[in-house]
Amino acid sequence: MTLHFSIEYHTEWGQNVEVELTFLSSDGKTHRQHIPLETEDGLLWKGVFMLKARGKQLRYTYIITASSDGGGVGGATVIRREWDVVPRLFPADDARTYFFIDHWRDVPEASFPAISVGQRIRILSADAAQHFTLKILPDGLDFAIFHNFSVFSSLTNLA
Repeated sequence: MTLHFSIEYHTEWGQNVEVELTFLSSDGKTHRQHIPLETEDGLLWKGVFMLKARGKQLRYTYIITASSDGGGVGGATVIRREWDVVPRLFPADDARTYFFIDHWRDVPEASFPAISVGQRIRILSADAAQHFTLKILPDGLDFAIFHNFSVFSSLTNLA
C-alpha cells in the first residue's frame, strides 16, 4: 500500500513531525511504527511511503519529536501528541493508495476542567504524551495553572 501524508505544523529548530502508524489485526494484536515526515520550510510536512499491510486496519496519528542534539530522528523524544479521541482508522489494503491531507487536531479548550480563581490543584504526573493527572488540594498548598497541556506558572506556595 502507498501512503501519502501532508500536514501543516510550525516546528522549532530540532523538532520533527512523525506519523505514528498502528496496524490492528483481527486477533487483537498490534504493530506500531513511527514514520518521519520531511519539510522544506518548517511548516508543511510531507511523506510518501510504500508499506506492506501488517494487519486488518490502519490507524494513524501525528506526533512531534525532538532529539537532544537538535538533529535527526534517531533517539528522539515525543514532546507533543495530537488529540486522538476520534481515531483516523482505515482498512489496511496492499492494493490501495491513500492520500492523507490533514490538519493538527488540538485538544479543545472546552475539554479542560473548569478551575476557578483560588482553587488549588496539583499536577501529580505528566508523561511524554503530555497527559496530566490532577488532584484538588486543601487550602494553603501548591497550585498550577495550565492551558493546552502546558504549565504556565510553576508550582507556587500560597500559604
